[in-house]
Amino acid sequence: SLNVSSEGHDGPIEDMISGLKQRIASNPQDVEGWIMLGRSYYFQKRHLEASKAYGEAVKLSGETNPDLLADLADTLAVANNRQMSGRPYELVKKALTLQPFHQKSLWLAGTGAYQAEDFPSALAYWEKLVSIFPPESESAQQIQRNIGEVKELMVSRGMSVPASSSPAPAAAAM
Repeated sequence: SLNVSSEGHDGPIEDMISGLKQRIASNPQDVEGWIMLGRSYYFQKRHLEASKAYGEAVKLSGETNPDLLADLADTLAVANNRQMSGRPYELVKKALTLQPFHQKSLWLAGTGAYQAEDFPSALAYWEKLVSIFPPESESAQQIQRNIGEVKELMVSRGMSVPASSSPAPAAAAM
């Protein structure tokens, strides 16, 4: 009996992973190879291995690529029960110094701040994030729900809630 995973992708992905491992073995400085390996492991939900591969890519390329920093932060957090505290949070804050409106980093930084119960920061990250999306989009609505939840928590704890800092959406030009 063939052992086929529910996704049915095991064979090709396994082949790809062994190919990438050979590629990296012969050229350990291959940043793109490490990134692809990280993606392949992530796809397989092998988050610890993914974080090691992304970690190598970050080490080789320096902390200069916001996408890579966010991917490493994400895999580290997922491997650690979705906890953003510590290195993952530092990585996304670094990514945001490189690219202030980096979507994935804003999302993860908001999550990190929320988990740390730093609600004003969570609010600031998510209000910045929501401004990127069209107001009617599913993403914007999801983020708005998070923002609402944070504001309710702040009110329930007697914290002052800043007036919304996200600019009002401009009227659609017809």
